[in-house]
Amino acid sequence: NLAAGLVLGLLLGFAYAVVRKQLDRRLRSAEEVEKTFGVSVIGQIPVSSRMRQDKSQVLQLAVTEAGDTKNFGTAEAFRKLRTNLAFMDVDHPPRIIVVTSPKQSDGKSTIAANLAAAIAIGGQPVTLIDCDLRRPTVAESLGMVDGTGLTDVLVGRVGLHVAEILGD
Repeated sequence: NLAAGLVLGLLLGFAYAVVRKQLDRRLRSAEEVEKTFGVSVIGQIPVSSRMRQDKSQVLQLAVTEAGDTKNFGTAEAFRKLRTNLAFMDVDHPPRIIVVTSPKQSDGKSTIAANLAAAIAIGGQPVTLIDCDLRRPTVAESLGMVDGTGLTDVLVGRVGLHVAEILGD
């Protein structure tokens, strides 16, 4: 009975592992993303302790003008992403970039703020709009005065001239 239970347990464990592997839909590498969707990955941002928000919700930018050797890899990844975005279509570089994810606390605001900083340091004008209507964090985390925002524009309390923002 002990031997039969051991063999049966091993077979069930092996079958469970195979089924779980087949049903796993997560993408774990850039190569898997490219293979699954047929698109190129234009950048990868490494995990950095500096990009984590502390309890006071103040965002520390990994991309700074001064040379920061501690977060050099992360800052360089954002500069590389900025360059790749600019040269995706040289004649028509993207003018609007959306940063999104399916869950909260995935780092959307952190990525958007660091990408905006990298673009600004590169000499291009940048407008960063926090479109999170439930928990907007960009203004507070960058130490800015939290006042008129996207919601005010959407409900009509404040006017917005889109042509001025887009440079038309």
